Amino acid sequence: MEVNYGKTLKEYILNYPITFYLIAINTCVLMISILLDSMYEIRVLKNFLGIHTNVFEPWRFVTYAFVHNGLQHYFSNNFFFLIMGPPLEIALGKVESVKYLV
Repeated sequence: MEVNYGKTLKEYILNYPITFYLIAINTCVLMISILLDSMYEIRVLKNFLGIHTNVFEPWRFVTYAFVHNGLQHYFSNNFFFLIMGPPLEIALGKVESVKYLV
């Protein structure tokens, strides 16, 4: 199995869109959390949805993969995506690889 990372960012995005979009989502969530001045600013979402209990938090099924505890955690996760994403997309296909990357 040969991984061709491409010479440009455009080639990388075309070859490995799942990996690229996961990194992009990670970056967006990090920027939003920095703008909200808290790495775990769930209170805003809970108040918006009218949920005032810690028992029911359905977004945790998705957000656990994208909320990071600091920049080192963010960079190490994205480094993992860069290393493991392309081989998984090649071996398993684009849709199946999401299960293993998230």
